Amino acid sequence: MKRSILAVFLLAMMAEVGLSQVLPQQSPGSFNRYGRWSFGVQGGGNIWINDFDTRNITGGGNAMLRYSITRSFTLGVMGGYDVIQSKNGNIVPTNDALKHTFVQAHGYSGDLVGWFHLNAGKPVSPYFYVGVGGLMYKRINETDKGWPEDKDYFTLHVPVGGGLDMAVSKNVTVALDLGARVMDKKTDNFQT
Repeated sequence: MKRSILAVFLLAMMAEVGLSQVLPQQSPGSFNRYGRWSFGVQGGGNIWINDFDTRNITGGGNAMLRYSITRSFTLGVMGGYDVIQSKNGNIVPTNDALKHTFVQAHGYSGDLVGWFHLNAGKPVSPYFYVGVGGLMYKRINETDKGWPEDKDYFTLHVPVGGGLDMAVSKNVTVALDLGARVMDKKTDNFQT
């Protein structure tokens, strides 16, 4: 009896492995097929994690243009505008460089990004992305004046994240996305 159960189990597993190789029918999620262009916009909240102790939520947005090189990989450009802000209630103004309790940066980013679709061609497709680019920003203090100088700065900008594409039709998707932008210490308050 035990051998019969084992044989049925093994046959069922082999049938499952064989059937799983059959390609699925074309679904509404054909938005990430090989050889197609896609355009997208996104907006959301930003939290700047830096040397200050209070995180503020601010806004920003991006636009992207990408091309499906393979069924599961798209390459494209992403750019946008972001406002990031932090405060510090613990600052004791010991010198002129540390007297501001509030710092905000307004910036434009441009990145080359690769998207990896884990369930390509299906109505729901999880993905992750990584890229590299730059952020040009202006830092201001609580008086809306440039700080420490009224000039534009440039920093390395590395977008990383993941999300879920959900097909609404053959040509439209809605995505839920959670991402981070890694930058160097130049954006922080204590380094110019």
